[in-house]
Amino acid sequence: MGRLVRSWIVAAVCLCPTPALACAVCFDATDENRRAFLDTTIFLTVLPLVLIFGGGYWIYRQTTAPVPG
Repeated sequence: MGRLVRSWIVAAVCLCPTPALACAVCFDATDENRRAFLDTTIFLTVLPLVLIFGGGYWIYRQTTAPVPG
């Protein structure tokens, strides 16, 4: 019985969403800093997708290239 209760408590703690609070460093009143944070966020969001799809395209090109000879 104790193991079941502990399992339910762990599941409840892990599955209950909590609000994500941004740190004070990520926001600044100056427009330049705010724009820099936004640009960096966009870049770091898009970069993994570009690397994955670029790698997949490269592998596709390598496997479908005609063999010389």
